[in-house]
This record gives sequence, C-alpha cells and structure tokens, in this order.
Amino acid sequence: MLSKIQFKFRKLFSGKVAGNFASIFSGGGLEVENFRRYEPWDDIKRINWKLSAKHRELYITLFREEKDVDVHIFLDINYNWKTFQDDIYSYLTNVCILARKSGANSSISYFDKKLKSSRPTKNMSYIYGEMKATYNSVNKQPAHYVSHIKDFINREKAFNKRHIIVIFSDFFAVEESDIKWLKALKEKNELVFINIPLLDSLENMGKGQLLNGFFSKISSQTMLTNYKGILHKLWKIGRMFNV
Repeated sequence: MLSKIQFKFRKLFSGKVAGNFASIFSGGGLEVENFRRYEPWDDIKRINWKLSAKHRELYITLFREEKDVDVHIFLDINYNWKTFQDDIYSYLTNVCILARKSGANSSISYFDKKLKSSRPTKNMSYIYGEMKATYNSVNKQPAHYVSHIKDFINREKAFNKRHIIVIFSDFFAVEESDIKWLKALKEKNELVFINIPLLDSLENMGKGQLLNGFFSKISSQTMLTNYKGILHKLWKIGRMFNV
C-alpha cells in the first residue's frame, strides 16, 4: 500500500507542483523552464508532443512556478492513532520527502492544547523534529475520538497563497460545517485526505466503551451510515487515500 501511495503522490507533485498545479489558478501563461524525459507518475497532460516526436521518446515540460508551492500537512491526532502510528509516520515521511524532491516546502500542524504549526521548510532534519513532537503528543491522547480539523481550517483561511493541503485523520468526528469549509478551500487549493482506520468497532462505539458514552444513544448502524456519508463527501472534494 505504501508503494501505491508513493506512486500516486509522485504523480500529484509532478502534476500539481510542476506546472499543472499553478496553471489551474493562473489560467495559463506559465514560463517554461526546462524539459525532461517522461516518468510513469507524470501527468500525461504535461507531455510535450512536438519535442517527443522529434526525439522519438516522451518528454514533459517543466514550469518555473513549481518551486513556489508549499505543502500544508495537518495531523488530526486523537486516541485512534496509537494503533497505527508506524504506518501513519511512514506515509508522512514519504509525503515530505516527495514534496522536497519536487521543490516544495512542507509545514506540519497538529493540535496539542492549541494548534501548533511548524515553519515551511525543505530541511528534513527540522521536519523529523516536528514529527517526533507529534509522535509524543499521540501517546498523551485521552481515550476518545475527537477532531480538530476546524482549528486547522480557521488557520488555512488566512492564507492567500495557493498550496497543497494534506490532512491525516480518521474523519469520524468531522462535522458538516467542516465539510463546507473544506469545499471552500478546494476552490483555490489542492486537497489530499489520508484516511486512518477506526481503532474500535462501531458496535463497541455504540455501547459507549470508547467514547465515554457520548454515542451511547446512537445505534452502530446510524453511526456507520453517517461515517460513510462523511467519507463520500470528502472523496468528492479531494483525493482520498487509506492507511
């Protein structure tokens, strides 16, 4: 699964960061910087057919704007993450490495009593330090499901510069109002959702065993229907990957 997401993220960064991402918003007129041979993860829309015909192999066009895109990563940490930490941080590491190779800066945000955000950077040593801080935060989470996507969305509203947003979450506690604002962010940014599996069964949740009784009056079938509905709406907004 990790190799699959690596392939898809390479395609995302090569397409969105290297020209196509910028062209969505600028309406064209990008300055061509260079050309290179086509790779399997490249967007076929970037193939330079004239140059490819001349050399009898596929070439793509590179644009100057590819160096000016940031990747904002939000880790929607809760109790559920404890079981999946190794997989989550493997995905996170690969996202940051692929962003760096594509010339993009990465910043990591997470909630620990308040929203904390790192500065945008390509420095992997600094990024690993931020990952360690979030890892420690996971181990302090109380035993219930919660989402702080709303806090991250409020932060993102302040940015005028277009960028790629990557959200790691189980999305179980996401609200309809959050969906509305994510749609608004999608209008000028690229959204990627990394879906983390639920730790406990919905049957146990219905009994309030993990949620401190908050969902004790809601049937597991109702929760399952609501949860699937949220995931479907997110899938329609941005790219969805599963851990």
